[in-house]
Amino acid sequence: MQSTKIFFHYIVNALYRPKRIFQVIKNAFLDLKFGGKYLGVSLQNFDEKKGYINTGSSEYSCLEILFSKVNISESDVIVDLGCGKGRVINWFLNKNIKNRILGIEVHPEIADFTRNRLKKYKQVEIMTGCVGEDIRLIEQGTIFYLYHPFRERLMKIFSDQLLTLINTKMSHGKARPLIVYHNSCYLPIFENNPKWEIQKLGRIGEHESAIIYPNQEI
Repeated sequence: MQSTKIFFHYIVNALYRPKRIFQVIKNAFLDLKFGGKYLGVSLQNFDEKKGYINTGSSEYSCLEILFSKVNISESDVIVDLGCGKGRVINWFLNKNIKNRILGIEVHPEIADFTRNRLKKYKQVEIMTGCVGEDIRLIEQGTIFYLYHPFRERLMKIFSDQLLTLINTKMSHGKARPLIVYHNSCYLPIFENNPKWEIQKLGRIGEHESAIIYPNQEI
């Protein structure tokens, strides 16, 4: 009932932006297809001081554009870093992508919700934890999706963790690990490190975005 009320609230708001209403309906359709819940509502983050951003949901239309730039191979393990309620995972499932998909979420209640919602999909695993505290959470990943999940300090730690995995030969080949960074607020962390290559995608939806991968010449 609460999800229905929220959905109609978004529909009413979208009436003031006619182009937006079609996107809201499409988002709701795919949300409901996988787990019967509308996911387009931001949740307050009670760990802001620790560097985490409020839990939000990516737009399916943006994911379509972002991942059209990425060649996903059969061996790739896809990680949604800060997966929240799992809309990005919905998108992969709807595309019938068979790869293993890991969602990492720091908030136990949200992680439990998403884990329960997607429990019938055996290729999906939702893990609870903080990337800044445990490198093991990301060591299996080859493609990472980030929708502005945390502040600058944690982004720097994440970058350093990936470089550590590369240096210990735990990365998985050329142009891996690859990061799809939507709402790329802290892109300078990667731009200022010659060990990373940056492909700027410009504005996708409402946010600047980029693809990041290791510099093969270093």
